[in-house]
Amino acid sequence: MNTKMNNFKQQILKYGIAVMLFILGILGLSQCTVISFYPLYTPDELVLDDRIIGTWMSRLTSEEVSSDSLVWEISFKDKKWKKKVNNNLDKGSEQIPNKLTYTLKMYPADNIENAAIYDIHIVKLENGVFLDFLLEDVKLDNEFAGFHLMTVHTFAKLEIGDEIIVKWFDDEFLQSLIDDKKIRIRHERREESSLLTAKPKELQRFINKYSNNKDAYFNDLSFALSPYSKEI
Repeated sequence: MNTKMNNFKQQILKYGIAVMLFILGILGLSQCTVISFYPLYTPDELVLDDRIIGTWMSRLTSEEVSSDSLVWEISFKDKKWKKKVNNNLDKGSEQIPNKLTYTLKMYPADNIENAAIYDIHIVKLENGVFLDFLLEDVKLDNEFAGFHLMTVHTFAKLEIGDEIIVKWFDDEFLQSLIDDKKIRIRHERREESSLLTAKPKELQRFINKYSNNKDAYFNDLSFALSPYSKEI
């Protein structure tokens, strides 16, 4: 019985990876970034920094702003919707007090209708400050798909200076560490993608160890945010 149950759980995780990668692909966040079943944080590591609040135009740090650049609208609301248990994208009808969760609305500069909503948390660790992203809402042509969607977390390093820099971790870097047996971290492998199943404290040890390694970040998912101007 335990073997059958474990196999069933693995199939659920694998299906969840496939669906979530499809969603990430729609938003331009391909399978090149690290995805995790659990968040990077416990309540003890969460902080507020309202410098991230605003409407921003993003560009790859290696490129200029273009017409297909993404707009990031980051806000903080006093209350947030409590999701239903059986559908990660159904926010239900109940609101609860919000203390530490920011809301990110992300969409192409030329198509606000194609927007996705994220919960984002600022996580302060020993070797830096990071963002944890969790998909909150996205338009799906088939509402039934919401019942089959397992939302996952992605992590990025946050640097605030003249611009806000957001750098997502590179899945290939993670996978090379696993394949070379340089790290042992709980995960599920599906074809060329891995889903981390480690809990927050184990994730934090991994992030702290490699956060200052430039190879840990994926260049094509390193964004600079500057104040949004419709003239761009």
